[in-house]
Amino acid sequence: MGIRFDITVVSEDEELVYINIQEATGEIRRIEKLISSWDDKSEISLINKNAGIMPIKVSLELFKLIERSKQISEITNGAFDITFAGIQAIWTFDGSMTTMPTKSQDLKAKAN
Repeated sequence: MGIRFDITVVSEDEELVYINIQEATGEIRRIEKLISSWDDKSEISLINKNAGIMPIKVSLELFKLIERSKQISEITNGAFDITFAGIQAIWTFDGSMTTMPTKSQDLKAKAN
């Protein structure tokens, strides 16, 4: 998903710790298959490839996630924005950024 995850399981049972970590990483992979724009086969990639061309049938889970994301965007007056394509030119999520993009860079990216 382009970000790092820290998974913490507290238990004296090492087998239970292992099982829970495996379940957590499995859930991360499952969600990534659904929403990752870097995975050409994800539902989000299919939506992006077909934007303005044809409708794409998506899972109820993704539909609800997009619906909820739009609600959060409205509640936060756009501080949370589900869209990503406009800012990927100025933001990197690999830990290499050392400064925040400028306001003018941000506005230019959003306009594209």
